[in-house]
This record gives sequence, structure tokens and C-alpha cells, in this order.
Amino acid sequence: MLSDKVALVTGAGRGIGRAIAERYGEAGAAVTCVSRTQSQIDEVVEGIRATGGKAMACAADVTDQSAMKAAVEHTLAEFGRLDILVANAGGAHPMQKVGDLAIEDWRRVIALNLDGVHHCCAASLDALEADGGGHIIIMGSGQGHRPSEGLAAYCASKAAVAMYARVLALEVRPRNITVNELVPGPVRTELLAKLLMMDPKDLEQFKIGSEWIKDPEDVASWALFMASQPTGGASGQLFSMLGRDG
Repeated sequence: MLSDKVALVTGAGRGIGRAIAERYGEAGAAVTCVSRTQSQIDEVVEGIRATGGKAMACAADVTDQSAMKAAVEHTLAEFGRLDILVANAGGAHPMQKVGDLAIEDWRRVIALNLDGVHHCCAASLDALEADGGGHIIIMGSGQGHRPSEGLAAYCASKAAVAMYARVLALEVRPRNITVNELVPGPVRTELLAKLLMMDPKDLEQFKIGSEWIKDPEDVASWALFMASQPTGGASGQLFSMLGRDG
């Protein structure tokens, strides 16, 4: 499905990012796995290669603009092109009301969720255009479209990302680059456990009303669908996996 395509996935060391990187590798894409933790992405790359796929590890922090430029350059040097960017890396802060939220937590979350997305996208545009266009998939959140008490920085950063995706989509449509936001809803990851302040093991039985609690592999299926569509199609759109309570 993605034969001869090259993808760069941030936050690829665990959770949703890892599942997407592995699914893309299975679908025939060469994958650059980006994360701050070298050991995690080394393991992902080893797994992709073990099944006959192509992958490389690139330890980089998305909040570092120069590091993301270097990640794209390494991708081009290794695989010769870039067709798909998945801006997935993100994080939250301990649940704190606005008056109690430490400025360090505020700045860290904004830098990771908003600045990080910008650095990834800006660094990738020329490479995506060079081979006739490509796809940018930005990982959004339901908290970017509705408020959640105690998560001011997370909600604000994800709301900004939602608008960023739409502005970028307008700007790069003439370059045959599609930009869409994917909102998974609740997923069994360390991030959800952190948001809910619970043990990750307890997520196996956790439910939110009638909401569909997804596994990372479920999100990877949607990310594969989006990346496999022709360029020049739907862009500036929200693809939501939220259920009835979302």
C-alpha cells in the first residue's frame, strides 16, 4: 500500500507513534523513527527490519528546530525522498487548575505540542514537495476541541495545533501537500494513564461511558488510510475517531 514511499514519524518509540511506524513498515514504506530515547526507536527499527522492512532511527527532540531539520536531512540521505510526515510527538502536564499550573509545565507542554509540530512541518515542506507532493498527518486531541478542567496548557496547545493544521493546509495546497488532523480520542497509552493519574495496567479494563477506548494499533490503521490516499485530495480536515461521548 505504501511501497516506494518514505515516512518520518515523531514520537515513534512507543504508543501511537510506534504503532504507526510499524504499520507503515508493514505496508512497504521506509520509515524514519524519531524520538528522544535512542533505545526505544532502535527497538522499533529492529522490529521493522526483522520483517523485511526498511527503517532508520533518529534520536531528536521535536522542540529543537535544528534537530528536526537534521532528521529530515538524514532521511533524504538514507532513503532519497520524503512522502509522509506524521507529527505525533506530544505530551501533557499533571492536572492542575490554571492558578496552580507551574510556568515550567505550561512552557514545556506548549513547546512540545505546538512548537514541536511547527518544527516538524516547516522542516519537511521542501522535501515533501520535491517528489511531487505528500501527506502531513498531525496528531490532534479531543481536548483541542473541547475544554477539560485541569488541562489548560494541553487543551490550549492542541487547540492551536488544530488551527495550525488548517492554515498550513491552505498554504501548501499549491505544492500538492495535504495536511490533516487525526484525533484518536482516548487510547491505551502512557499519556492517557498520566492524564487520568492511574496505573497504565488499569487501562485494560478502563471505560469512559460508551466511548471507544482504542489500542494504538487502531489509530495506526487510520493513519495508514490517510497516508495511502492520493495527494491533492481532502486537506485541512479533521479525521476523528471519537465515539458518541467524545
